[in-house]
Amino acid sequence: MMRIYFTLMFGLVLACSGLSKEEQKLYDEAAAIHNEAVGQASKLNDQLKKMETDSLIAQDSIVALQAALQAWSEDLIEVPGNDEHHHHGEDEHHHDHSRKGDISAQEMLAVQQELKARLVQIEARISNLAEAGKR
Repeated sequence: MMRIYFTLMFGLVLACSGLSKEEQKLYDEAAAIHNEAVGQASKLNDQLKKMETDSLIAQDSIVALQAALQAWSEDLIEVPGNDEHHHHGEDEHHHDHSRKGDISAQEMLAVQQELKARLVQIEARISNLAEAGKR
């Protein structure tokens, strides 16, 4: 129900902002990528925390991956009107709400795609480390 509410609110905000249908579609796509990536990053963070207790996995590698995940999180840029995942607890993501002013819908989509690609690379590194710990 909350997802529907936030989707409707996102659409309302964009509709009231005078965006074209094409721009709105791009922002919707950017928001979907952003939300998926934030959820995946949370899972990866949990996975790294579990790996900390595994004596077969190099702890310095875990620290490096946690730093990479933190740097990724700090580079996040919120999509205008996208408040679906805002929970900002202790372990929640932190991102910049101020850098989006001069970014077009197409640029926002490209930014979110790049951030997602970076997260996929981090995820692959975590998977490789987990596999190495099983050997």
